[in-house]
Amino acid sequence: MMEIQMHYPENDQLFLKNPGSSELGHKIINKSIYHIKELGLEGFTFKKLASEIGSNEASIYRYFENKHNLLVYLISIYWEILDFKIIFNVQNISSPKTKLKKMIEVLTDIENSSPKIKNLDVNALHSIVVEESAKAYLTKKVEVELQKGFFESYEKLINTIAGLFIEASKKYEFPRALAINLLETTFEQFYFSQHLGSWTELKGKNLSSKDVKRFLESLIFSVLNLKDKD
Repeated sequence: MMEIQMHYPENDQLFLKNPGSSELGHKIINKSIYHIKELGLEGFTFKKLASEIGSNEASIYRYFENKHNLLVYLISIYWEILDFKIIFNVQNISSPKTKLKKMIEVLTDIENSSPKIKNLDVNALHSIVVEESAKAYLTKKVEVELQKGFFESYEKLINTIAGLFIEASKKYEFPRALAINLLETTFEQFYFSQHLGSWTELKGKNLSSKDVKRFLESLIFSVLNLKDKD
């Protein structure tokens, strides 16, 4: 599989100092991914992160104002990776329906979709998105953060997916709304399967991405009135 090094988002509203500009910044990103995955956002602190990277809290605060901004930044990295991989994998496909299938395949199994990201733990990032991503925007200050561009990476991803829906069904009225629904449903199903299995037929700690893919294909193809054949 082709390997690439992913560049970090450069929205300076999210950070005080670009973490991509220094070795310490890279450590902060990679170690915070591990710690938030293991501890959850509530249990994660800059003090614990500083201890892990052999630094102090003040050095981390020079990069990020608070752990909420750090969370949004990490999730933005994931959205950037997902958007890049979707575009990469559908670019040489002519059939709109086949593009949708490939897009859903990437969405449900991002780690094993080409190209491989060699400088980040994409599987751990996926876990953070499943467990923590709603906390990035379900806040009282979401509209202020929206104006600052906190969610630019997510909006770009929504537009990419909506574009595939429009290509497959030009008369469908709600491509962006459907794109949001697809993204949120995907990660909710992974979350419910792990923690609230009685709520869904898709259940189990080792839920197969193929099972989620089949469900999402049936959902999207039904909404867009497409027959599942190519």
